[in-house]
Amino acid sequence: MQRREKQQPTITVARCFLLRDDGLILLVQRSKTDSLPGMWECPGGTLDGQNFITALKREIREETGLRIGIVLEKTFRNVTKIRSGRRRGQKRHVRIVVARAKRGRVRRSEDHDSHAWVTYDQLLTYDLTTETRKAAIALKPLL
Repeated sequence: MQRREKQQPTITVARCFLLRDDGLILLVQRSKTDSLPGMWECPGGTLDGQNFITALKREIREETGLRIGIVLEKTFRNVTKIRSGRRRGQKRHVRIVVARAKRGRVRRSEDHDSHAWVTYDQLLTYDLTTETRKAAIALKPLL
């Protein structure tokens, strides 16, 4: 008899390619105490059971202090399994948003050690999380 794995809910992860009026994209550097320390990513986070856009706007505000206006949303169909940590075995479903910064200056949260506004070509030279790099390549025609 074959043993069935307990079905765990899929985790929705949102990442936001945040653009300024001059076309630069915001990257944030993960804290040295976080998983994947020192790597760069677009702001965002895990959204559990919340309205997607409302939760994303709140997450961006908490991480950067910025208000955003949504330009485009894209869902990545390649769902991946989490391999370690307390959510091991759960699947990650990544949703990417391109947004414009409405106003304000970046105020980083404790989750990040630094930030940078970069061009698309500069973005690809950073030590990006796999999730951010895949999204950046997929969204190239739009950025």
